[in-house]
Amino acid sequence: MIASVRRRLAGLLGFLWPAPEASRAIRAIHESGQFDRAYYRASNPQLRWIFRLAPIRHYVTIGEGRGLCPAPWFSPVAFRRGHAAGSGSAFLDYLRYGKPPPAAQADDRPDLSGWINARACAPYAVVLHLYYPELWPEIRRDLDAAGIAFDLFVSLSGAAAAPMGVSEDIQAAYPDARIAKVPNRGRDMLPFVLAVGSGALAPYLAIAKIHGKISPHLQDGGRWRRQLISGLLPPDCAERLEAFVALPQAQLWTADGALLRGKAGWGANRPRGGEIYDRALPETLAFPAGGMFWAKPAAISRLASLGLGLSDFETEAGFVDGTTAHTIERLIGILALEGGGSIVETGELKVRALEAQVLMPLARRRQARC
Repeated sequence: MIASVRRRLAGLLGFLWPAPEASRAIRAIHESGQFDRAYYRASNPQLRWIFRLAPIRHYVTIGEGRGLCPAPWFSPVAFRRGHAAGSGSAFLDYLRYGKPPPAAQADDRPDLSGWINARACAPYAVVLHLYYPELWPEIRRDLDAAGIAFDLFVSLSGAAAAPMGVSEDIQAAYPDARIAKVPNRGRDMLPFVLAVGSGALAPYLAIAKIHGKISPHLQDGGRWRRQLISGLLPPDCAERLEAFVALPQAQLWTADGALLRGKAGWGANRPRGGEIYDRALPETLAFPAGGMFWAKPAAISRLASLGLGLSDFETEAGFVDGTTAHTIERLIGILALEGGGSIVETGELKVRALEAQVLMPLARRRQARC
């Protein structure tokens, strides 16, 4: 109790009389015009009135240390995970450098040899991007419990790509896993675009895209990850997959609650979308939030038509919106709906699974070929 009071008092004193370094950061962030005051106040309704009067000062002296975001597209926690410490403010470091210092740059030479000429042995594929190696045991349990036959494609970056044994752990559990190493840019979307472009995913009836998502800018990013993965790999996954494959118009399958619709879905991503997509962008979106879904090959093959490569993805800078990766997350929904396609959620497939029992079980017609 006493310690808590002391911390609050120290924070208030630091806010009222900032140290010289904090004062310089406050001034620089103010002059940049990049701090979103309205967003900061709206996303932190617990702030006392005195802090709401000077949100930049609160962010520099108190908020950043608590992981609060100065704008919807920047997370100081995520930024610090991937970059060496510079000044006392992660946001100020980003504003100064515009990109990570050279010492913090990732190796930009992807090794896709594990995906090239991969042979399809199962009816389904799971594409997993793993940045946090500590999440592998959890994801392995989900994969094991799904009860389906699948080929596993894994991309590793960040700590997971380092020689820490995670590759060995993956192949011990799945000896035929196809493993690639990619630079730490574009998060889970760059490796997925590369996987689609390799042609390795074309033979499958359906492809799951999942990733080790921590979302450090959220209070409980782990719960969001669990909701997404468990919704896509439920105990009756085989039956729902058969229903998904049997529905001709269904192009994407998302977890319940992950299908976002509406004009607000664009966020800060519409300008980048206009640069990537060569057609008129719809005002209203429908897309799988969180970047996890099941897809039919025809839906994701359209990604290749966008002509994206490594240079189209920014080096990781801790943004929580407005990057190429966030834009592609939305464009996947647009591409899936082209030509009258639809997006279904897990709950809907439970009903469809019963209906599909009278249809030809397409997935069962495809036996293992390896």
